Amino acid sequence: MDRANQLFAAGNFTAAAQAYRQALEFAPKDAQLHFNLALALGGLGDIEGERHELQRALQLKPDLARAHNQLGLLDAQAGATAQAEQEFKAAIAADPKYGEALNNLGVLFSQQGRDSEAVETFRQATQADSQSSEAWVNLALTLTKVDGFSKAQNELESAIQAHPDQAGAYTALGVVRSRAGHGPDALDAFRKAVELRPDSSDAHLNFGIALVGQDLDNDGLRELASAVRLDPNSAAAHMSLGHLYFVTGRYDDARKELRLAGRLQPTLQDAFYFLALLEKRENHTELAAQLARRAVGLNPSNADAQFLLGQLLDHLGKTDQAIEHWKQAVQVDPNQSQALYALFRALSKQHDPLAQQYQARFDEVRKREQMTDRVTMLRSFALQAAKAQNWPEAISQMQQAIELCGQCAYGALLHKNLAFFYRSTGRMNDAEGELQKALTLDPNDANAQKALAALKGLRTSQPNDH
Repeated sequence: MDRANQLFAAGNFTAAAQAYRQALEFAPKDAQLHFNLALALGGLGDIEGERHELQRALQLKPDLARAHNQLGLLDAQAGATAQAEQEFKAAIAADPKYGEALNNLGVLFSQQGRDSEAVETFRQATQADSQSSEAWVNLALTLTKVDGFSKAQNELESAIQAHPDQAGAYTALGVVRSRAGHGPDALDAFRKAVELRPDSSDAHLNFGIALVGQDLDNDGLRELASAVRLDPNSAAAHMSLGHLYFVTGRYDDARKELRLAGRLQPTLQDAFYFLALLEKRENHTELAAQLARRAVGLNPSNADAQFLLGQLLDHLGKTDQAIEHWKQAVQVDPNQSQALYALFRALSKQHDPLAQQYQARFDEVRKREQMTDRVTMLRSFALQAAKAQNWPEAISQMQQAIELCGQCAYGALLHKNLAFFYRSTGRMNDAEGELQKALTLDPNDANAQKALAALKGLRTSQPNDH
């Protein structure tokens, strides 16, 4: 059993499963051995075998909480939500302080739209394991969904004030700030989590991801490498490190990390998607298609993976199959311009009348993309003018960006930028109006709420506002 555990920890699931079976020959009624074998089989993707061994473990030890929890995960993945809920609750009944099972039950509630139950269950999970960053993050995201960013942030800050040593709460605060678009503030929270838990792989992982998100790749690489070093079996850490290597052009390193991530977690579809891109780059089309097919099988809703698989199949002369995957790509994401263009070209060659419909949709998407590019450029010009204190030019450029944007995704941000310009030139009423427009587009924007409150507070001190 010791040898099997070492093999399992090293990610050698095949040898680990064989060793567990050998141990079971000596102790066939050892429930823990059956549970361990189940995990090894799960690592190999043998879901049926994993389920059989979990059930056998529970026959021998009905209160084995971890086995109930693992069965709940299998049921949830299979869409059997009622059975999953039953198993998670059985795990909690066997061990009321089982934080992982509480967290999994909260996730199930959240997926079913039972948000109030999810919030309460996640709170119980954080109480059972105050250092669980996953439970804290899930609580924060559910609170954000129910009450908005501002209230979620307030609750987390209150929890931190009461218990300043809870690294998981700092991680959750970082996630909320990131989602709210407050990148620098998010970094401060993630950094504090690392300071509190320097031995936590998850803390370094989240900090590294946030650093990369702020274009601090070298610092991010250091943190992600630390995450891998602290937990060599973390598929998420290897995945994130591999992705960073991929985008920075270190393709051999990326391949190594992504392959390891896929072995550690065979359901990690992103690992297979990026591996497919790597093999495509090396012109290994057949292998790339196999990897892309696996990514699509794990997540059919990944429009980019559907497009990539179609592209690879087309290169292999399987155009009819390619067309089907491109159609699935645009069904998932109607704005997947590459798939729309590929469909237009492929169907045109087959004289299919649907080709013109896809061409029209492609042209419409391209116009929107060009508009977005123009809006982004105008905003950049406006910010440059503001930096130079050229306020008339800055205001003019931002107004043009807003007019062009209309109802585009950048609307709230543009109105906030213009509000800052007006505030900087003493036009308080205009600034207030822009912030109100921003909040109409994004009612949960905490920064806009604070800025608007501050402006209203200044009204009495500047009665001659112009």
